[in-house]
Amino acid sequence: MHKILFVIISCLLQLNVFAQIDVSKDTLNQEGSPKGGVNALAIKYYGIEFSKEQRSFLKNKQIELIYQIDVEGKPTLAEVNGVEGDLAIIDSLQQKTLEIDNFNPTIVEGVAIESVYFLKMQFPTYQLPMDNFGRLYWNRAVRYKMDDFEYMTLSDMRMEVLLGGTVNQLLGEPASYFHTGGGINVKVLFTDKRKYIYGLVTNFYGMKRKTDLPLKTTREQFESPAFANIGLAFGKWFNKISVHGELHYSIINLTERIGDADPDWIQLKGFSPKAVFHYPIKLGKGSPLIYSSGAVSMYEYAIDLSIATSYQFLSIKEASGPMIEIGVSFRFGPRAIDDYQLK
Repeated sequence: MHKILFVIISCLLQLNVFAQIDVSKDTLNQEGSPKGGVNALAIKYYGIEFSKEQRSFLKNKQIELIYQIDVEGKPTLAEVNGVEGDLAIIDSLQQKTLEIDNFNPTIVEGVAIESVYFLKMQFPTYQLPMDNFGRLYWNRAVRYKMDDFEYMTLSDMRMEVLLGGTVNQLLGEPASYFHTGGGINVKVLFTDKRKYIYGLVTNFYGMKRKTDLPLKTTREQFESPAFANIGLAFGKWFNKISVHGELHYSIINLTERIGDADPDWIQLKGFSPKAVFHYPIKLGKGSPLIYSSGAVSMYEYAIDLSIATSYQFLSIKEASGPMIEIGVSFRFGPRAIDDYQLK
């Protein structure tokens, strides 16, 4: 009986020893690594306040940082690949390395040894591609102030909406039939990186009639006929002024329409080419937005002053002629940002 107990106890002790040896083997070996993980290490370098020129140089560049890790885990930036020749950037990376916490040291068989660690990273680009710019409204945005930015470079690419009022005056023969009038205009304009402008435009306005137009009808003509122009715009920015050429489909309703098939209803139709000069007066500094997709834009506001001249080619010559237009609009919309740095 004593022999049996002795054998059982001996086996248990041997199992316990083997278990201790197995556990210790897992803890006696360790690869060197940054505390907090690779992402936490990379974020340290993303926070460096590089200059605008350095940010531009680093765009889309992949750099490799090579560290020498001592037995206590202290990292030393030994080599930097990818930015050869730019001593200022290398110095910034080395200075930031001095602020990094010690790594987990490399351990082999329970003994800490010196080792080498490699980190590959790519600094982000802050350009706003056209496809992202078109999706701005589908992403949640965080609003910032201009004081939150170290620097910012605005793009010429933008989208704008103009809502405003106009004063219109027909000239020549039509002026003998219509007083000065007014109305509203709505424009949606896109500007590309070459400063070319494309857009959709609509104008609705009324002009009080001085006398009846010479029409073969017994139906009473409207006291203030409704004018409407709908068309396309193409133009270009010249410093702070933009010039548009516009081509409109034009209609004027002169009499009441009774029913869908009304043979006595008179509506003049035609087209109208127009040249427009816009001068926006910016309101405030603008409102920067950073979207959840990573896209960035500047929301700008302005009071827009405009003057235009056009020619109305309509169904009858009495209503056809030149017209001048003076307008004031509220102009707003997002503008792309080429490059920026938050403080």
